[in-house]
Amino acid sequence: MFDPDSELGARYQSIIANPDWYQTNIPCQVGCPAHTDVSTYIGLISQARFDEAYLLNRNANVVPGVLGRTCARPCEPVCRRNKVDGKPIAICWLKRAAADHREYQHRAERPPVTKDKTVGVVGAGSAGLAAARDLREMGYPVTIYEEDPTAGGVMVNGIPIWRLPRTVTYEECDEYMADLGVEVQHNTRVGRDIQITDLLKKHDAVYLAAGCYVPNALTGPDNKIIPGADLRGVEDGIKLLAKTNYGDPAYIGKRVVVYGGGFTAMDCCRTSIRFGAEKVYVIYRRSKEEMPSDEYEVDEAMVEHVEFMYLLSIVEVLSKDGVHVSGIKLIRNK
Repeated sequence: MFDPDSELGARYQSIIANPDWYQTNIPCQVGCPAHTDVSTYIGLISQARFDEAYLLNRNANVVPGVLGRTCARPCEPVCRRNKVDGKPIAICWLKRAAADHREYQHRAERPPVTKDKTVGVVGAGSAGLAAARDLREMGYPVTIYEEDPTAGGVMVNGIPIWRLPRTVTYEECDEYMADLGVEVQHNTRVGRDIQITDLLKKHDAVYLAAGCYVPNALTGPDNKIIPGADLRGVEDGIKLLAKTNYGDPAYIGKRVVVYGGGFTAMDCCRTSIRFGAEKVYVIYRRSKEEMPSDEYEVDEAMVEHVEFMYLLSIVEVLSKDGVHVSGIKLIRNK
C-alpha cells in the first residue's frame, strides 16, 4: 500500500481530485458542458491518432463531427494558453480535424438489451439522441418519436447545409442511432399523430426532449411588437433556415435586412446571399463589441459583402400596399 508519509510519498505528491482542482488545472474540460477530455484528444491528434481522438470525443458527446463545426466553444475562453499569448488552442477546430481525418467510420457496437422496461423519447435532437445513447448503453430498449423525416433536430433544421453537411448529421445522428439499436419513428408528431397518454401506456418511462426554440417577437425599444411585423416578407430567422434546409427557399428578396447579431443572424445573412439576395444588411441594436457572434463569423460574412450596421433599432416595418414589405424605419441608439 502506498504511504503518503513515506520517503516515496514525499517525492511524489498525491493529489485528490475535486472540482476546484479541475477548475484550476483543466479549465477547458470544466468549461465544456459535456466535460470532454480535451487535453487527451488534442494529444492524440498531435500524434496523428485521429480515430482514437474521434472515439474519445464520441464517448463524451454523441456528435463530435457536428460540434467541430458548430460548437460555441465555451472551452476556449478559459483555455490556459490564453495566459501565454492571449490566444486559446483551437479546440473546436481540432475536434473537427479528428472527425474529418479519421480513417474509419467506426460503426458502434449494439449494446445488448438487459432491461425489461422500455423508454420512449420525444424528439431526435441533441438531448434526445444523447439520452437514447445513454439508455441503450444501460441496456434499455429505446424508441424515439420525431416529427421530421430525419434525426438531428435543430442540427438539421436550423444550421445551414453549407455550414454543416448532411453527410455528417446523417452519420452521427441517423446511422449512429441505428447502430445502437434505437428505433426512430420519423414523421411522428407527439400531440398530433400520437398522444403523450399513449406513450405513457406503451412505455415504462417517457423522456421529453422536444426542444424549446421559440422565435422572439419583432419588438421595438419599448419591448412591444412593432407596426408591420406581420407583413409579407417578414420572416423569422429559425423558420427561414428550416425552410431553406428542406429545399423551400421561402421568400428571400433582392435586398435583405437581418435584424440581430447572434449565430442565427449570421446564418440567415449568408443563407440569403446563397438564395439570390443581391444586398444584405445586418442591423444590430448594440455596438460591434457587444455582438454575441464570433469575430470570425462576422469576418466571413463581410468577405461575402454583407454590410453591418450598429447601434440601430427597427421601430416600424413599412409597406406601400399594406401587404408587402417596402422598407423599415430605424432609430439611432446611444
